[in-house]
Amino acid sequence: PILDFETQVTIKVKDFSDQGMDDFEAIQAAIAALDTGTQTLIEFETRIYTISPPDDFTAPLIWLDRRGDVIIDGKGADFIFIWGEGSPGLTHLLQATCHQSAALGLASFYLSLQEVDQLTPDVIEGLESIEVICLDDLDAVAGLAEWEAALFTLFNKIKEAGNTLVIASRLTPTNLPVILPDLKSRLQSGLTLQVHELTDEQKRDALIMRARMRGMEMSPAVGGYILARAERGLPALLKLLDRLDASTIKQQRLLTIPLVKSTLGW
Repeated sequence: PILDFETQVTIKVKDFSDQGMDDFEAIQAAIAALDTGTQTLIEFETRIYTISPPDDFTAPLIWLDRRGDVIIDGKGADFIFIWGEGSPGLTHLLQATCHQSAALGLASFYLSLQEVDQLTPDVIEGLESIEVICLDDLDAVAGLAEWEAALFTLFNKIKEAGNTLVIASRLTPTNLPVILPDLKSRLQSGLTLQVHELTDEQKRDALIMRARMRGMEMSPAVGGYILARAERGLPALLKLLDRLDASTIKQQRLLTIPLVKSTLGW
């Protein structure tokens, strides 16, 4: 799970039109494939949907308007575009998608395009034969003619093969500096999901919950103290928690501000 939270996914459907029903079937598979342990908010008002943790992390719930259980069968949208600013966990979402695909018996493939200087466009040739293809950091190759041509070809071949493409980017499909008009159109044709970064308060709550899962009691004051001084990205915060966990075990002490200071050198 993205945050290793033992909570279920919260799905709220605000608008359930005929078009929304089609989208709903697609988003079922999309969100389920993300294999999130964090809660999720889905609002059906336009073709742009939002995934964001609610304020309350403590209420495991599945709530569906006019719908029963979420049924996962590995089917749904053949193209999903996930984007988010900051550090919302896009990479973890794609990797979890591959993990869930494997659990469903589907072949999957993950590739980050971030190190574009070390890659050539032919690395994505032949991927259309894989059932679930996850391409991360698309913004790294936007504007590069050879990459755009290769991506456009891959799009068409994946569609012909009936497989699924999931793309992650820091920018929306419309804001990507894509040169090739046909590729620009393809990127705007799928199910687009925005992933929001956690607020500082939510990060503090996430830290407290993760500590509790490890058997440590972290007060809001300790969580706030850490957040005020540490790097704000959740992966960095969880690495600090690893150090604090080891320190509490070694010193046989409770998790307090003095312990945080001595362990982290603050």
